[in-house]
Amino acid sequence: MSRIVALSRFQLKELVRSFAIAAPTTITLALYWLFFEFPGDVDYFAATGGFVLLVAALVTTLLLASQANRMSSTVVVVRLLRRSELLGAIVVSALVVAAAMAVLFIGLALGQAKVAMTAASLAIIAPRWLALAALFAVVGLHLSRLIS
Repeated sequence: MSRIVALSRFQLKELVRSFAIAAPTTITLALYWLFFEFPGDVDYFAATGGFVLLVAALVTTLLLASQANRMSSTVVVVRLLRRSELLGAIVVSALVVAAAMAVLFIGLALGQAKVAMTAASLAIIAPRWLALAALFAVVGLHLSRLIS
């Protein structure tokens, strides 16, 4: 488990350094402005937010997988015993980025008063978004060259 966490931290640091973090951020911002031109209700927010996060998780997973496919120092840094540790680290890293995009999406919607919601409705929406992000992180992993 500690190898997966260490590799996830390494991958996230490399993702931010390579400026590839702009892709999920740009996708999140673009889809937010596309879907929230006018204010909506909580159900609309939950549906569109889930879609935005699944797209962001998919793109992030593909970016991380292509980055891991190119990284030559990964094995030296973490000394992987199994390939599953690398795949798990990619999924964990994608979920961390998806969580950051969820915070960005929620912050934009609440900051611009596009939706009125309570903490209870956010607590209900969060597990659904996490499940969607995890599912599409794994789907993105299967679309990459590391698995296919």
